[in-house]
Amino acid sequence: MTLPLRPFLVLDLDETLWYGVEAVNDEPVRFHLRPHLTRFLEQVAHDYDLAVWTAASGDWMHHGLEVLRAGTGFDLAGRAVFLWDRTRCSWRRGEDGELLWRKPVRKFRAGWMRARYPRGRILAVDDVPGNYVCGYGHLVRVTPWTGDASDTELLHLAAYLRSIVQAEDFRVLEKRGWRSRPRPSESQANPSCPGRARNSCHAARRRKAASGRRAGSRVKGNLR
Repeated sequence: MTLPLRPFLVLDLDETLWYGVEAVNDEPVRFHLRPHLTRFLEQVAHDYDLAVWTAASGDWMHHGLEVLRAGTGFDLAGRAVFLWDRTRCSWRRGEDGELLWRKPVRKFRAGWMRARYPRGRILAVDDVPGNYVCGYGHLVRVTPWTGDASDTELLHLAAYLRSIVQAEDFRVLEKRGWRSRPRPSESQANPSCPGRARNSCHAARRRKAASGRRAGSRVKGNLR
């Protein structure tokens, strides 16, 4: 299979790329950029087309992106395929009944997006897994950042994202615990079992192998 030239990476903003502090009294809005953000953006932009999807307001998003451009020299707003704010989000009800924002992945099925990016080649980076409750297969979850200057999450994330860039379908990769996962081999990135059948195919192989071992044990027992 010939892969599309570039996969698609949808980035969250608050507590993923920056930590924003709202204006209080005479203090203006402040955006603190996550450590290693410049390097992260430059590296992932080499391999992925980028977009932004935040549950914040449009004004907050654009203000923060201006700070990001000034602080890193990377014009994420100018390079992003789209800039989506909370007007593109919908509501979900949390475990305690509270209404929370979520990012409905059905929007990835839009005709213009399907024409450019197969759904299996779309990844989303977010610190809130509930945002992608209907599309965990797209999600790479990051640790929320609230100002720790020693944080190295983006360094590890850039390396991980670049290690899987050749995967045929990101959705079938096990991305939980990605920080400790080794670089996938070619067979893992492009497994022979197609599409959604891969997991069941691998499970069937394990069941077959286990069945063979049990049968062999029964035969040995009968021969004793």
